[in-house]
Amino acid sequence: FCTVLVLKRLPYLSSENKLDSMVSRESGFLFNNLVLLAATFSVLFGTVFPILSELFTGTNVTVGPSYFNMVEVPLGLILLFLTGAGPLLAYRKTSGKSLRKNFTMPVALAVISGPIFFLLGVHGFWPILALVLCTFVLLTIVQEFHKGIRARRKAFSENYLVSLMNLTRRHNRRYGGYIVHFAMVLVVLGATGSAFVKEGQGVVGTGEDFQVGPYTLSVDEIRQSEADPNYWSGTVVVNVSRGGRVVGQVYPEKRFYYASEQPTSEVAIHTTPREDLYVVFAGMNEDQSKAVVQAYVNPLVLWLWVGGVVMVLGTLVCLLPPPRGRTA
Repeated sequence: FCTVLVLKRLPYLSSENKLDSMVSRESGFLFNNLVLLAATFSVLFGTVFPILSELFTGTNVTVGPSYFNMVEVPLGLILLFLTGAGPLLAYRKTSGKSLRKNFTMPVALAVISGPIFFLLGVHGFWPILALVLCTFVLLTIVQEFHKGIRARRKAFSENYLVSLMNLTRRHNRRYGGYIVHFAMVLVVLGATGSAFVKEGQGVVGTGEDFQVGPYTLSVDEIRQSEADPNYWSGTVVVNVSRGGRVVGQVYPEKRFYYASEQPTSEVAIHTTPREDLYVVFAGMNEDQSKAVVQAYVNPLVLWLWVGGVVMVLGTLVCLLPPPRGRTA
């Protein structure tokens, strides 16, 4: 029905104007929308394919993470590139001189950052490409803010911070959009961390430890309790050390609810700007003498949350009412 409706209304949906050039800000918006459309269709296909497969062949074929990683990662990185490139393009047509002026510094520094990330231990094509593109977008945002601030300081003799605030306030939709672009950099940075997850498991008693990534997990105490009438619980008190220094203590818990006869795990999380450590109490071993503890090191997770907060702030800046003009 929706398809028929769109086809019937197609003459009303056609653009009134044509693109003057493929190298323009309008074309950037167009490519951005096409990438989002492709991502939407790929997610839709991956979601309904098991249903269609069972309907037509009688076999339920599961579409796993590998499909979405194969399709969505390249689309996401193209979208990230457009996030940085779009603001550098002029409306209608961008001249070669303007392209060289706007793109030379961000592209050059982003390319240089690739080998630096490799030397810092980031291996793999997609993670390095993601970080290089994050660097490119970040540099374009800084460049755009700096150009606006420099022009405003020259015109009004304001200090840097005042110029930044006034510039953002008076052109809130443009610079609020740049803040949202910065949020996208943080989100992609957090997602890139999933390529470096480390995990480990230990069957440990009190006073014993095991290693996962850079962390040493030492069991301080194993507690069992039936004080709550709804469930039985077991808790492992785990000391977390990094480089020989204790950085915290976590309390993963295992519960068994009597009514539903279902076990649940209460995951303990130790969060830092660099990574999150998830610790799970999986249960006791066969002779009930030791705890089975699973641990996962998930890099850069915090930046997903920070990116979400920055995205909301950038949106709020875009929604600010325009400042009132002075009466002459």
